[in-house]
Amino acid sequence: MKRNLLIILLVGLLLPAAKVCAEGQTLVLHHADGTTSEVELQTMPRIRLSADKMTITSQGISQEYAKTDVVRFTYKGVGTGITTVKPTARYRVEDNGQVTFFGTETGRVSVYNSNGMQMPVSLSNDGAGNAILPLNTLPQGVYIVNINGRSIKFIRP
Repeated sequence: MKRNLLIILLVGLLLPAAKVCAEGQTLVLHHADGTTSEVELQTMPRIRLSADKMTITSQGISQEYAKTDVVRFTYKGVGTGITTVKPTARYRVEDNGQVTFFGTETGRVSVYNSNGMQMPVSLSNDGAGNAILPLNTLPQGVYIVNINGRSIKFIRP
């Protein structure tokens, strides 16, 4: 059921993308036996799903696959259009049970539980401009840390 839903969602994403494809861009089907099949997106393929199979047709070509045979889809030669990704808050979970937030002052970090209540935490500064949050002071649960206006969700096991 989950696989079929995933295939349907991916196909829904593929059809609009196929309309604007340039030469050399392909849809890669990864099969359960480890092999792959490629379909040129320039040919404007139509993908149809039935109860037990997937059919891809384009310009005189028709390929049919059992739904259970196609494990996943990927693209080759397709750009995302994303030029720059700005990193969010930089942090690292340390082996000693604390989280270090790099380049963040202690007064700019707030911790909230899953009910939205701010937690009383003892943040410290490591002397290099990094805030340190000791996790052992928090009970088990789901938390949201707000750092300089950005939020990170984590689970304290």
